[in-house]
Amino acid sequence: MTTGGTEHHGGNLRRLAEKAGLPRESLLDFSANINPLGPPENLRPVISRTLEEVVHYPDPQSIELAEAVGQAFGLDPDHVVLGNGSTELIFALPRALGMTRAVIPAPCYVDYSRAAELGGLEVEFFPMPEEQGFVLDCQALQAQIRSKDLVIVGLPNNPTGMCPDLEALHALAGNNPEAFFLLDEAFADFVPGLGTGFDPGLDNLAVVRSMTKFYAIPGLRLGFGLFSKPLASLVRERVPPWSVNVLAQAVGVSVLGQHEYADRTRALVSTARHGLQRSLEQFPGLRVFPGQANYLFGQVTSGSMSAQGLAEKLLKDHGIAIRVCDNYHGLDERFFRVAVKTGPENDQLVSALSAVLGGPLSGQVRARPGKTKRPALMFQGTSSNAGKSVLVSALCRILLQDGLRVAPFKAQNMSLNSYVAGRWAGLRSFRPRPVDSILKFG
Repeated sequence: MTTGGTEHHGGNLRRLAEKAGLPRESLLDFSANINPLGPPENLRPVISRTLEEVVHYPDPQSIELAEAVGQAFGLDPDHVVLGNGSTELIFALPRALGMTRAVIPAPCYVDYSRAAELGGLEVEFFPMPEEQGFVLDCQALQAQIRSKDLVIVGLPNNPTGMCPDLEALHALAGNNPEAFFLLDEAFADFVPGLGTGFDPGLDNLAVVRSMTKFYAIPGLRLGFGLFSKPLASLVRERVPPWSVNVLAQAVGVSVLGQHEYADRTRALVSTARHGLQRSLEQFPGLRVFPGQANYLFGQVTSGSMSAQGLAEKLLKDHGIAIRVCDNYHGLDERFFRVAVKTGPENDQLVSALSAVLGGPLSGQVRARPGKTKRPALMFQGTSSNAGKSVLVSALCRILLQDGLRVAPFKAQNMSLNSYVAGRWAGLRSFRPRPVDSILKFG
């Protein structure tokens, strides 16, 4: 079976589980860089309310979501193009531009070159040397740019997490009006104070952004691009119709207003990244680069093990997946990338690395948590026929409509109406499960 360009991306849980010989749910995935908070709390109710819309075709232009994105960035929605993830727009852009060559600072996201090649462009990689910390030298890049070039830059870079100088990038675009500049801001939301590099005054500069990473909805596939209005029209013509489904459109509108969630995410990621970086730097066989995104880029410096060997040991012995970066242009088998996750999860990674590499630990590593306890409500009454089962049934139905899975449980075996309550609530395949019940009554 062909897998296109996804075979070597992070987050392929099916493939990772097969390699580890473990069920998917037991894996701890550091190979995909997704918000460790998980989706915003209102995600389930939004999806539940929108389910009735799946019987209709989605809005092909995603007008409501385009307006929401435009409002968030202070732009006319005609600048906005929605896509089935930002990668769809990266693949559409080269076919819309009429450029002849792609200049790509490397290491970089592996699909930049594939998108350029499929768009008929010659690909020229511009190396960011390891000895300079993989930092983009915009002055040196200027000397390589010529007319009809498409320059693709990560802001921040994937896999290094480094942010190039935004003012220098704008100067490059202004000094090279016959070239075109694409800024990939898939992880920009995680960087405090970064904002966006889009400037409506620069017609030869565009931005693509992913919503799947920051809002933890990669399964919904959602991204957008900011373009000049004429270019936006050309890109829309090259995006397949109805590529953004009704659920993704509704969720996108909803999450853009989650400012408290966004602030909490940036605070958590910043703190967790610094803590994880300090822990990883303790291992004498590792080098860690000081990125700014929700992941860390590292190098195995010990001659006895490669990043691939490290990844295999972590996966098979500890059920932990990391991203080996040997398929990034300019990198070899020594380099890897790990997501920044919650404190306990990061501690698990450090503990596993200590077991594999034999290095020191930073502070006290907490044990791997067991199954997360479900929230519970208890309903009590002073007599039979007080209305406990009726209340439970009603709340089960309300929570079910909001997209929550519920399991009513009769705590005292005076009578067993949990099954009755579940059936009344409309739980067709309901089975009473006391271990992870959400509603208890007795």
